[in-house]
Amino acid sequence: MNTPVHPQIQRTLAAIVVTDAVGFSKRMSEDEDKALNMINRDIQVISELCEFFEGKILKTVGDGVLMYFISAVQAAACAVEMQKTFIGYANGEQADEHFKHRVGVHLGDIFFNQNDMMGTGVNIAARLESEAKAGAICMSQVVYDVVKSRLELDADYIGELALKNISEAVAA
Repeated sequence: MNTPVHPQIQRTLAAIVVTDAVGFSKRMSEDEDKALNMINRDIQVISELCEFFEGKILKTVGDGVLMYFISAVQAAACAVEMQKTFIGYANGEQADEHFKHRVGVHLGDIFFNQNDMMGTGVNIAARLESEAKAGAICMSQVVYDVVKSRLELDADYIGELALKNISEAVAA
């Protein structure tokens, strides 16, 4: 049950996915038009995958995307499929036409309205994204525990992470 904090703000449990395009700023400094075409194409791919897995894009910020899902399995499946898609591009003829992406996935309590999502759950997902290597996904242990029996994952436990501005360590 959602507990209203303000009439237009709801609290809910959600699976949060945050993405970032690796090397976007460098590409922008080299060739803005090409970088913008590439990121727009990548965001379209991400958007289509998000929709397929029944998620919702709440916002894009430059080269990053903030999504939420009502299912951790769908969130993780979307993240995996996204990375598989971009790895396929990187290994094919379109290698120079797409970015590699980092992805963070977390399951947590959030506040949201129709235009934005905030809270510690979102902050953790964003910090996990920054811990991910290019082409990889960094997911919280909470998400992994929920999805490990439902999805085929090649996962390594990286330990308890001290994340910027997060008071407790997060297992990932």
